[in-house]
Amino acid sequence: MTITRKLAVLATVPLLAVVAFAALALRITAGQVFGAAQLRSMVAISAQVGDLTHQLQRERTCAAALLTGEANPDRTNAYLAQMQATDASIAQYRQLRGRMHAARGNSGSLLRQVDDDLAGLPALRKQVESSPGTVLSATTFHYRIIIADLLAYRGSVAGAGRAGADLAGRINSGVTLARAQESVSQQEVAVLASQASGVLTPAAQQAITATRTGYTEAVLEFQRIATPEWQTWLDRSLTGPGIIAAGRLEDAVARATPGRPLPVDASWTTVMDERTDRLQQVEQKVDASVLVSVTDFRNTQRKWALSEGLAVLLAVVSVIVLALRLGRPMIRELRRLRAAAHAVAHERLPAAVAALSTGGALGEATPEEFAAAAGDAVEVRGRDEIAAVGAAFNTVSREAVRIAAEQAAMRDRMGTVFVGLARRAERLTGALVQALDAAERDEPDPERLARLFELDHLASRMRRNNHSLLVLGGEATARVRSTDAPIEDVLRAAAAQTERYTRIDVGTTDQGILVEGRAVDHLVHLFAELLDNATAFSKPGTRVTAEARLLTDRLVVQVCDRGIGLGEDRWDSANEKLATPPPVEIAAVRAMGLTVVGHLASWYGIRVELRPRPGGGTIAEVTLPDTVFGTAGEADPAPDPATVQAPTPDPAPVQAPVPTAVPEPAPAPVPPAAPEPPPATAPAPPASESTTAGTTGSGLPRRRRPAAATTEPAPVHATTPGASDSPPPAAQPSHGLAHRDPGQVSAAMAAYARGIGASRAGRGAPKPLLSDPNQKEDA
Repeated sequence: MTITRKLAVLATVPLLAVVAFAALALRITAGQVFGAAQLRSMVAISAQVGDLTHQLQRERTCAAALLTGEANPDRTNAYLAQMQATDASIAQYRQLRGRMHAARGNSGSLLRQVDDDLAGLPALRKQVESSPGTVLSATTFHYRIIIADLLAYRGSVAGAGRAGADLAGRINSGVTLARAQESVSQQEVAVLASQASGVLTPAAQQAITATRTGYTEAVLEFQRIATPEWQTWLDRSLTGPGIIAAGRLEDAVARATPGRPLPVDASWTTVMDERTDRLQQVEQKVDASVLVSVTDFRNTQRKWALSEGLAVLLAVVSVIVLALRLGRPMIRELRRLRAAAHAVAHERLPAAVAALSTGGALGEATPEEFAAAAGDAVEVRGRDEIAAVGAAFNTVSREAVRIAAEQAAMRDRMGTVFVGLARRAERLTGALVQALDAAERDEPDPERLARLFELDHLASRMRRNNHSLLVLGGEATARVRSTDAPIEDVLRAAAAQTERYTRIDVGTTDQGILVEGRAVDHLVHLFAELLDNATAFSKPGTRVTAEARLLTDRLVVQVCDRGIGLGEDRWDSANEKLATPPPVEIAAVRAMGLTVVGHLASWYGIRVELRPRPGGGTIAEVTLPDTVFGTAGEADPAPDPATVQAPTPDPAPVQAPVPTAVPEPAPAPVPPAAPEPPPATAPAPPASESTTAGTTGSGLPRRRRPAAATTEPAPVHATTPGASDSPPPAAQPSHGLAHRDPGQVSAAMAAYARGIGASRAGRGAPKPLLSDPNQKEDA
């Protein structure tokens, strides 16, 4: 397709849209015209229905007079004459009814009901003529049903025809007059029935009172909604001797006592018929006025429809001309602007945000300089509105890049603050660990030693909090391991860094799985955060388990608890935070646990997922890729015995948190205490193998500064064959004091102190001396 045809298509589309909307407008207008015409037909039928209602009321009165008195030719002739008048009105109604195709709303169903009622009218008349003993109540009831359907149709015209408020009020004015006539006619028949029975019954009195009340309400409603001119018509018609006589007779009937004859004479029918005739005259004048108004409304709608049609035709011609003259260059500019907007939304802006997501991406540049360097998204041409839109879009694009750069700079500053605080706290924590280490070496009292170990554990948790700040700051610890560690030792070391380590069970783990040294410390940190949250948000008496299973190409570690879990609407958000760690912000610090886990997992391609545990609780599933671990056949050779400690007794589910068992930077060595001379029977071990300088008075070994201090960090406890710190049995002294590593002795003493504390507290875990506020994190 050529450019000309493409431009023609682009110009045709809005033209078709204009034509479509114009057609829709014309359709609406045509519908209004049709509705106005249909409303006029309904109003015309309603006016004829009013006349038919009046004729049926007169016929009902004649039938009542015929059935309540003795056989009288005058009454029969009057009934037959009224029948002819009613039939003439029915013929006019059916003529108008045939011109209207369909009525709106429920008016159509009401007209069909009226047709059925009029079809049964001859049978009712025949019954009145041929059976003088016909029950009056049954006859009047049939007439009342027909009249009620006619009045119901009149009342539905305003709503079904969708007339305006003013026009609807006019239509309803005639309806109220028709209801007033029906109340007067019913009162007239009720009085005739009471005269025929001889006395006024309570039921008849109630019926007469109800009809008089209905008449009063209808007249008041007419005066409320009718125009002043129409109210004048009614006031003039309800004057004169006949109307005054009718009112007197009504008052006499109202004062009548049940059980006695009514104080009325033969003039009752005459004066009441005069009242209904005058009401009918006013009703006809109102209906004629309404019909004129509806006709004017229909004609106005026709003129509007014709005007709109001409306007639409003119608009279509104008659109075609303007599209040919101005559409082509405008469309070209709009297409260029759209292409530039898509490029910014899908390429330029995502690329700028991705470039700013790394720490220090701004370098020495300011956010304004970075945004200016990004350049304009759209080349502005001309000075028209499209050019102004392009310039405004360039401003929006620059502001978006500048704001993203400001956010990146703020994150860098916040990360720098975190790193600075963490480094300073790390130095203080290291000094605290050294002081505690020195106090632990020479402390013979088990209770004070246990308290010192609790402080040492608290310092380890403080160090983990410092490492969390480093992770949020985008930096890792300065240490780099060169040896791998078994996964079970990684889990135990992680448990030792939690506050409630005594509730953690390292369950079944596949043997021979070694975590690469570069990831050991970070995985210990990751699992420590998950275990700490699992114990913090579960009941004190429950256990938290950690298990590892090796699959074909990955290692799955599950941390399970029986805690409170999460709400149904929080699982997805928590997993999204773990899969895509949020940038450093206040919310990340408040919920530092999951944020740190997400950042550590993203560094190694680890997937962490939270899901509800059957029976209550949470399962944290950590999937490690094969780039982070290896099996025993792929692992490095066994590490140097000097850097791996021998296994210690494990009286509790998890080893006691000792300083040398947590993967933290090794504290600087402190000068050893003056060694005491060993017993004469105990030969000292060779200098190349001994790491102690005698024993204390209680038999504990004293540490000794090694010949050459190593910078290798204290590793996770590992049980590696052939890696024991103890010398061969032949090298042990004969008095039974075996050479032991200080860390091993420290762990044993911690277990001993923990056992003493548990027995004193009723088998409860020893309470920490201090609580660490930094460990209070959200799950």
